[in-house]
Amino acid sequence: MAQKDYNTEFQHLLEKGDTTAMHHLLAEWERTGEASGDLYAAWANYYWAKAQESALQMTTQKPNNGEALELQDSTGQTKGYITGTTIYHDSYLQKLFNKLDEGIGKYPNRLDLAFGKVHILLQTGCGEEAVKEIGKVLERTRKNKKQWSWAQDQPTPKEGEEFLRDCCQDYFSQIVDMGNDSLSMQFAEMLLAYYPTHIPFRTNKASLIAQKGNYEEALSQFLAIHKDAPDDLIVSYDIAYLYEQLGRKAEAVRYYILLKDSNDAEFQEIGRKAVQELTAKEKQGEN
Repeated sequence: MAQKDYNTEFQHLLEKGDTTAMHHLLAEWERTGEASGDLYAAWANYYWAKAQESALQMTTQKPNNGEALELQDSTGQTKGYITGTTIYHDSYLQKLFNKLDEGIGKYPNRLDLAFGKVHILLQTGCGEEAVKEIGKVLERTRKNKKQWSWAQDQPTPKEGEEFLRDCCQDYFSQIVDMGNDSLSMQFAEMLLAYYPTHIPFRTNKASLIAQKGNYEEALSQFLAIHKDAPDDLIVSYDIAYLYEQLGRKAEAVRYYILLKDSNDAEFQEIGRKAVQELTAKEKQGEN
């Protein structure tokens, strides 16, 4: 009961953002409460709250989200933009990582601790370090028979193996968004080393190859994936798109028809339009 009470009270303080009360509670929990993975998760949340500071910055480039104060000179010309940003304090981040590392060492099957560290590394732009931490988790699957737990030692939100793969797929998208092509490919190949038959992970690598403009190589991989997952509409779309980019319109139409004839309304529309446009171009004799 003591553990549950401390954790519940901490969550209330976390919602209120009262870091002073959080620290007092954590010190008491550490001194008189029952040690658990939740205590380390709480320390990490406390230091994460302390590590972040909102600030304003001036830039000459308009933010993509459009949320900025535009600065103009006397002639009405735009001179810059003021936007909100977050500053991270290294001293608190280091304390955060120290607590998580200690907790992971004591509770290696608590996936929330390991992925909590990955999340913060990605939030602070440390992609390479995040990939290394994910690698440690994947290696752990060979030792713990894929028996993961979550907060309060409860089961993961989905079946452990499925949940782990879903998280990795989300992390892959975040790493790609960082714009580091080499790291993205490194991570894609790491995932395949552990799950060589998993369709989304195979698709990740093929997509990265296509993004580099290596359409023939990417097409070869997507066709192999399609053979194992003929009902995967995303794969069918990628094949159709690559055939179209390579100027092989007849083959592209064949795969767009698969989309048009599917049960997915969005893909039906994509396929219908593509087939109509490519067929019209063929009739006009376009290359």
